[in-house]
Amino acid sequence: RNTLFYDKLPSQPLRLSVLKLDGSSFDIQVSKTATIAELKDAVEAVFSYSPQHGPGKISWMRLIC
Repeated sequence: RNTLFYDKLPSQPLRLSVLKLDGSSFDIQVSKTATIAELKDAVEAVFSYSPQHGPGKISWMRLIC
């Protein structure tokens, strides 16, 4: 039986693509050990300023995983 140890994972950050309901998308990077709160902060940091649309607000209740 193989066991995966998180301390043996490569140190590169996770690169995630976020697809918005309007069809646009953006990429974020977080560490492999990031918490949900850190992931949420990273999404909000990118989404809070969009050169095309200006500041925005995320409706976390409508988030599709």
